[in-house]
Amino acid sequence: MDGDVGRVLLRLASISRLAQENCSIYCRFFVSSKEHGARIFLNLGCGVGRNSIYLGQEGFDVIGVDISRSALKKTRVWAKNEGIPNVMVLRCSMRARVL
Repeated sequence: MDGDVGRVLLRLASISRLAQENCSIYCRFFVSSKEHGARIFLNLGCGVGRNSIYLGQEGFDVIGVDISRSALKKTRVWAKNEGIPNVMVLRCSMRARVL
């Protein structure tokens, strides 16, 4: 088990270095929206949190939503290791009507 955790942490570290370089175009758009007062980002289908982590590093309060427990766990670990307290994750199906 410890070996598995170590491999996950190494993988997340390598992803972290690439996150800023490979952030999607919509991430860059939302970062530019900060000057208009945007502060909270809801990332539906966040997966392992690449965009959530990037936006958290940029100062947004981020809520990442996904159905995959394993992906959300990776996001939590990644945010913790990067020292990003403003990223929260929730498990939810996009098929459920929550709004």
